[in-house]
Amino acid sequence: MSKLLITDLSKDHINIVEEGYNFINLNLGRVKTLNGNKILLSKFKGNSSNFKSDLIKSFEKKLIELNDPFFEELETFNLRNDKIISISKIINLLKINDFISKNKFKDIKFISDDEASIKSIKSISKKIKVISVTKKSPKIKLFFIKLLKFYLKTFFIISFIKMFSKKNLGKRRKEIGLTIFPNFFLKNKENFYNNKKITPLNFFFTDETHLGLSTFQIIKYFLKIRRLEIICSENFINYSDLAKGLFLSVKKFLKSQKKQNFFINNINFTDYYKNDFFISLLNRSKLEIYKYAIPRVVKKYECTKFHLYLFEYNFGFFIINLLKKCKLNVKGYQHGIFSSNLFWLDIISKRNLKNYLPNTVIANNSFSFNAYKAVLKNRTKIILKSKKNSIFFKHLNFKDKKSKIKNILVLPGTHDVKDFYFYVLDETKKEKDNIYFFKLHPKNKFYINNSHRLRVIDNFKGRIFNKILVSSTSTLIYDLKKLKIPYQIFNPDYKVILH
Repeated sequence: MSKLLITDLSKDHINIVEEGYNFINLNLGRVKTLNGNKILLSKFKGNSSNFKSDLIKSFEKKLIELNDPFFEELETFNLRNDKIISISKIINLLKINDFISKNKFKDIKFISDDEASIKSIKSISKKIKVISVTKKSPKIKLFFIKLLKFYLKTFFIISFIKMFSKKNLGKRRKEIGLTIFPNFFLKNKENFYNNKKITPLNFFFTDETHLGLSTFQIIKYFLKIRRLEIICSENFINYSDLAKGLFLSVKKFLKSQKKQNFFINNINFTDYYKNDFFISLLNRSKLEIYKYAIPRVVKKYECTKFHLYLFEYNFGFFIINLLKKCKLNVKGYQHGIFSSNLFWLDIISKRNLKNYLPNTVIANNSFSFNAYKAVLKNRTKIILKSKKNSIFFKHLNFKDKKSKIKNILVLPGTHDVKDFYFYVLDETKKEKDNIYFFKLHPKNKFYINNSHRLRVIDNFKGRIFNKILVSSTSTLIYDLKKLKIPYQIFNPDYKVILH
């Protein structure tokens, strides 16, 4: 093993041909390799738990440097390894650094279209030949302009809402439940909590990562719900709140810029950190519009209990912390995946977890219930309330068979559809019989071209499936387990295992 090729590409570059290299892929893109073998990161002998521990300790150190509870609520420090690929890249580069140090290579080559990866690999060894295929000019990150644009949009929307809102719902509301219309609504009726005692408190903005509605869409949805028994959180935002939020956000941004360097085991991961931190800080800054509005809602309706579906990142940490300061009993309901292999709570569990945990967590399946028990260690009340069998698979016709030709059902998550797509494209080149049917996540925005052996479907009717490939980030795994339908979890080698 004298020649090593490492690639980090967001798309294929088949015009690049490399011969005689054993190769490692850090992303879904490929180059053409001849007379070489693929090295799987999952097979590395290096201790992955140690690399994960190194990463967590480095982020903990960064929070200590920032010395401000505000930054605890950033998604950056929540380590969304189900969503943010840079976390997997950092751990994998730590693995590669260890691998290189234990093996003698005459020739090491790195090909990438990610400038952050290029800077990191250069800090590992000067002997690595780096080839950049980056064509796009770096994006200019105008924090102030993006933030000001959001606050101007908010100013216009809350002016409209205040003008046309129903002044009073007519009675006190002791129990309130967070909603994000039109999610979990059926025919303009909330259908997640299924509890008539709970009055919906709706959020049109949040940090703009849940719906990302345009001004026109917000107005359209507001006009739909304004006559219903729904409290509009934006109606409680004062103009002075916007000025305070904008000022505080700029202040936090300026403070954070002094603490941007980020190294782990002498490898420079600064650009990874800066890129993720910028997005996370921008999103967290948007939540400042609710800082004073939520306590006003609590006071006006004399609330004692607050129900919400759990968001273990920016929005979730922010709102739970705020509600607990209002002395409310907070009840959080699981609505996504949760397993002990997720990093979501690894940092905050060692700091101020009590500020960000609901008083009660409702797990919707036994697998997550056990994971919550293991991770939270009885620091809050955990209740198992299993959901009814999902109607998603109601018309699924599954029949395992040993013949070569198979209809394969592909079930991507929110963030990994592109990984699925390129994987299936590769598979269709290797074999000529299987047909892949993509049933996409409702929030999918990635366009897939239909072909004879790769198709997008809306329903399962009229087809028999012989194999199911499901995302490691999808809650459909729980449904398949309950129904005892065989499935295979899709987890690319270049991403940290979630299950």
